[in-house]
Amino acid sequence: MLQKFVQRTILQKDASNIFGIRQSEPIPMVNDPYQGMIAIQIGNIAISVAVAVAIVAILALWITMVIQIIKRKDLKEPKVLWVLLLLFAGPIGMIAYPFVEHQKKLGIITIIAYSIPIVVMILYAIFRVIFIPII
Repeated sequence: MLQKFVQRTILQKDASNIFGIRQSEPIPMVNDPYQGMIAIQIGNIAISVAVAVAIVAILALWITMVIQIIKRKDLKEPKVLWVLLLLFAGPIGMIAYPFVEHQKKLGIITIIAYSIPIVVMILYAIFRVIFIPII
């Protein structure tokens, strides 16, 4: 019994030495065990800020669209219909309005408000890929 135990330990030590690993040495670890947690927290803060910016941009876009609908005189559909659509079905109305009521000239606020949510979604997707915990 003792002989088998000695043979197994010798074989294990020989096998570990083949790969250049010594069992007596500790496995090298990162100097700071909280380094990964700090990176995840920074990523969470960045995502939170991006989502907050997107919410403000969507609100600005919604207000801009309501103001445009009220000011415009060349609408194909009644103004009341568009205002009700934006009030009760916000995302659907915000997507449909630029395509149905095409306007040649958009204000700079509208262009920025259209682009910010798209950029935030792209950044969110990138952060989700980078900071997904490996299980």
